[in-house]
Amino acid sequence: MNATQGWLAVAAVEEVNGKTPRAVSAGGFDFALFRDRDGVARALQNRCPHRRVPLTLGKIIDGAIRCAYHGWTFDGGSGACIDVPNLSEAERVPPSFCVPAYPVAEHQGFVFVWAGEGEPGLLPPLAAQVDARLELETYGSGVAALGVDHYRDLLFDGPEVVFDIPGVRFTDFYLGDVRVIGDRLVIDREAEWGLASKPADIKLVDRPLVLRTEQIIGSGNVLFTLLDANEDVLASLTLAFAAGRRGTTSYCWRYRRYTGFNRQQPGKYRLLARGRAPVEVFEKLDGSAVAATLVGPSADLSLQPEWKIPLREEEMAL
Repeated sequence: MNATQGWLAVAAVEEVNGKTPRAVSAGGFDFALFRDRDGVARALQNRCPHRRVPLTLGKIIDGAIRCAYHGWTFDGGSGACIDVPNLSEAERVPPSFCVPAYPVAEHQGFVFVWAGEGEPGLLPPLAAQVDARLELETYGSGVAALGVDHYRDLLFDGPEVVFDIPGVRFTDFYLGDVRVIGDRLVIDREAEWGLASKPADIKLVDRPLVLRTEQIIGSGNVLFTLLDANEDVLASLTLAFAAGRRGTTSYCWRYRRYTGFNRQQPGKYRLLARGRAPVEVFEKLDGSAVAATLVGPSADLSLQPEWKIPLREEEMAL
């Protein structure tokens, strides 16, 4: 596992707070996320060492997390137990009463947890700097009932099954093959203004939009960029995903829309999109749509095992 692959994006920064702990299962780890009294994001293993109860069932007290079962309280930075209610004033909390703590960093709107070995490496550069004026930004997270490799392949073969930008229709007309640019796998496909529910006209040969898909090699970080004919950025969706529990995929995302989007989108599609969220990342995938999605660029990915998302040793043994 290289430096970039050791970092897991587990939540949008706004989803981690100092009031309610957040449970995330990603990459074979169970994290309890919260902020301490200084607002610093913390990540502990989501199991109390006393009775194995998830810490996220408890509360955040003075910047530390308290287990709901017997009240053991843990420091977010070190994982040390700092209070056991039934101990007398003369007794000290044994050092063995602790939980694993993970390094945490906030980067480009995401909370990252270091799940690799050794010292934390460089954080992955998820999204490029865009000169266009930001008009709107939103975020979210969820769990999809699909295995992580199938989910990743679906992002390349059928992104319309995974997310929807109202008033934009993605097509399965690819502009070339998957190519390697630096540390990324890149594929472009045609897109157009329209409704996702209506199939693209196969006779059209010149569409005004391009959807670019970029994955950092060997990671679960994917950037979708909606471009116009001049390759100016209209919108971007950064989606980070990892293996969840019981064959699911855990993901978090951040969507940014720029001023050119509204200037170029035809008025009728703006009206149809009124009242809807600016983007929808589907937690409940349409099983029929997943099954009907033809194998496309992912066929090229499967030929290169180093492009697959690495598994932990205990996962490979299952």
